[in-house]
Amino acid sequence: MTPKTLFTASELESIGIFLEEKPSIAPHLIPLHDLETAVHGAADIPLSAGLILPDLDLFWKLANRHEGHEEEALLDADEVLESEDSVDEEPEEAGEPPAPAPAEAPPPTGKKGKKAPPPVPPAAEEGKKAPPPVPPAVPRPAEPNWSDSFFDDDYVSTLDVPNHKRTRLEVEFLFSRLDLKPGMKVLDVGCADGRHAVGLALKGVSMQGIDTSVPFLLIANQMAQETGADATFIKKDMREFTPATPPDALICFGGTFGYFTDAENLDLLRRFHSWLAPGGTLLLDVMHRDYVVGQLPSRIWWEGNGCMVMDECYFQYPENRLMVKRNAAFATGKQRNYQLTVRAYTLREITDLVTGIGFQIRSTSGSVFTPGAFTGMLSPSIILVLQK
Repeated sequence: MTPKTLFTASELESIGIFLEEKPSIAPHLIPLHDLETAVHGAADIPLSAGLILPDLDLFWKLANRHEGHEEEALLDADEVLESEDSVDEEPEEAGEPPAPAPAEAPPPTGKKGKKAPPPVPPAAEEGKKAPPPVPPAVPRPAEPNWSDSFFDDDYVSTLDVPNHKRTRLEVEFLFSRLDLKPGMKVLDVGCADGRHAVGLALKGVSMQGIDTSVPFLLIANQMAQETGADATFIKKDMREFTPATPPDALICFGGTFGYFTDAENLDLLRRFHSWLAPGGTLLLDVMHRDYVVGQLPSRIWWEGNGCMVMDECYFQYPENRLMVKRNAAFATGKQRNYQLTVRAYTLREITDLVTGIGFQIRSTSGSVFTPGAFTGMLSPSIILVLQK
């Protein structure tokens, strides 16, 4: 059975989705509005346009209904996994307008396969210099962190195909901001699918990447083999890793920092400092708190590879954390529910942390599009280049 990809406004209204054309809104999100002003014509609406869904199960029923036939649900109620994190909303009663939806916020973006397993790190040779001392690790919480199992095959299927133009821009940003030279040793912490590490390796940098996600490491290793890049990838938790030799530069980029408790995040910064060779540099990318709070709360959804994903995003002000409830429904009938949280920082907070550890700040950027410039609340990230 092939799901429908076009729906008329009247079909969408039958499950409580009301549309309004609004060119100023990003094309992947059409917001819900008050009923009196939201009903718009009967034109076909492409699935790729992106709609906010009040009821994910009802949408699947509509998406898989054949023209001129009775409704047929893709998801069997007996097959849906129950979870306390699942979002089940009651359908709107006839005549009642849906509640206004909040403004769009981008899904936290952070991370991003084939058969070859990730290479095993080479054993340290006898007589080589001992690795630098590492501060004692902060005791790990009894409960596992959400990120320990989040970046699996299901997560990879929710991602868009990497934008090669954007990747080239990010690689150039990393190369120039860190003032890298061919032959320098660089460690990518939380390397995800390895596209930045491979891109830098193709510029002559000796790259190593670590990540806990096996699907990402398989993709990264395959990419390195296909391109002949001098890049190796290791499955390792950044909280437990120590490099065999001090790298010249560290990269923690793309939404990788801030997953853990404040104590663990601070411990990570101390470990980064201890890993670096004297005079080495760290590029640290963190979520900018002042930007994020202006985008929340929100509900957004998008279509992945054989799945649909809906995120409900809100901000926990006492902890300065972005909280996301994610509901993913797959064409196989599987449904998964997640809850994730990422620490956001003000510029003052993060600069106090890194200077207190002993880093010197070389530059501050608000995004890869504004290298060396930070534009306050308009900057989605805080990207610091730090020197040991």
